[in-house]
Amino acid sequence: MFAVTVCSHHFSVTGYDRGGKDILVQFAMRYAEYMYIRRWNGDVDKQLTRIFASSTRDRMEMRFHIKMLDEFKEYIVRSGYDVSAIKLTTVPMYDPVQVAYSPSPTFVARDYQVPIIQFLVAPGKIKLLTLQTGKGKTATTLMALAEMGVRAVVVIRAQYVERWMTDLSGPNSVLRLSPHELMVVRGQKDLKALIALAKADALHAKVIVITGKTMYSFYDHYETFNRDTSYYGCHPAEFYPLLKAGVRIIDEVHQDFHFNFTQDLYTHVLKTISLSATMETDKPLVSKLYRLMFPQDSRAKTVGYDKYIVVKAMFYGLSQDTLRKNRIKYVRRGMGSYSHVDFEDSVLDTKATTKRYMEMIESVVDVQYMAIRKPGQKMLIFAAKVEMCVEIANYLQKRYRELKVCKFTGGDDYNDLLSSDISVSTLGKTGTAVDIPGLLVVLSTTAVDSAESNIQAMGRLRNLNGEPTTNPVFLYFVCTDIPQQLRYHQRKIDKFKDKALSHQVIELGMKL
Repeated sequence: MFAVTVCSHHFSVTGYDRGGKDILVQFAMRYAEYMYIRRWNGDVDKQLTRIFASSTRDRMEMRFHIKMLDEFKEYIVRSGYDVSAIKLTTVPMYDPVQVAYSPSPTFVARDYQVPIIQFLVAPGKIKLLTLQTGKGKTATTLMALAEMGVRAVVVIRAQYVERWMTDLSGPNSVLRLSPHELMVVRGQKDLKALIALAKADALHAKVIVITGKTMYSFYDHYETFNRDTSYYGCHPAEFYPLLKAGVRIIDEVHQDFHFNFTQDLYTHVLKTISLSATMETDKPLVSKLYRLMFPQDSRAKTVGYDKYIVVKAMFYGLSQDTLRKNRIKYVRRGMGSYSHVDFEDSVLDTKATTKRYMEMIESVVDVQYMAIRKPGQKMLIFAAKVEMCVEIANYLQKRYRELKVCKFTGGDDYNDLLSSDISVSTLGKTGTAVDIPGLLVVLSTTAVDSAESNIQAMGRLRNLNGEPTTNPVFLYFVCTDIPQQLRYHQRKIDKFKDKALSHQVIELGMKL
């Protein structure tokens, strides 16, 4: 028998025998993702990377997305079981706590935001908002929350907490929450305290912000220790009902997508709202899951894409000496795939190559930023390694002493990023969900092929409405002697064609 418990966003299966477990594992493998690794001898290995389903370690409880339920029933019947072997129990929806918000009167919905707010507020347990960066995804969602008047849980990466605080609390924020109306949960200790407050009916916060790693630990403990709920004091699937939350919000849902998918496998709540500037991916399985998780009727209708960014590919090459001595490594040993981390390691390996690379960056900063910047306009540079970020920031600070140049990686102050003229960071740290006022130029020295990463990196640029004659510029390096980088460039042309005002090629005439 398959005992199926149906919740708002998932269903769990228990009560099966060994044969039933094998069937469930086979069903889960339909949503398995693999990595194909080409070895140096030409062989290709297929390695399982992750499965978009969940189970306890003993495999006696498995969890799947609610949108897979019909497929699951059909699969069980096709596997030789009678439909009567599936025993469904539906968990009723609870009444969320009602709260009153006092949004700032300075945040008035723009014309295109009004129907989006209405859509988010309207009935429907799954909502997706994909809105171009700079068009107010967060503000729109919070204005919708104010209309709904329910407690909200926001699950985000730790690096985004500070930015969300500026929209949630303080006199200039959207919701203007006071300290006792807002709770931030970081780590197991905080989560256990939150659960204890809710069980004691002593929870008064209107909005609860929880870091993604904290929630991951919650789910991981339950699975690793085979359904143990004593440590946290709550079953993960009973978390939102216990908090009496009316809505769960996830920002940048495309990031850490496997984890965000797993969140649904433990979520039972009235409504979820997921935010992203883009839901484009090059991965077939992830694309399929985007469509499954967010069907068309769950997606807010948004306005067309505003083209205001000028894109420029900055071409350079490798010197004959560098090519002859094979100094630049960019293929990950044992895997055969391009690695920009290995590329940067090679650049940093010798002082001469490092110097030429820094001089090339300086030449781009001179022509593409310094020559056109006005006071208050800023530049953001992406590199792959923290060590490279340090090298670039230190070099540029010595060259432009009149400007403030900062490195922004793990542990650095967010305010330094906002106040610096030139910032150097990684795509993982600053490539998503960071808004730098006055950002004029973005330079990506990191060669990446991911559609999400490229679009998000370009999306750090906002329309400079106060400068109608100035277009923000997105630059990226292309080494013409590296085939992978040339292929990535060709794909960028296609990826950016509907999003860029123009796409140019600039020959730097420089070699490493």
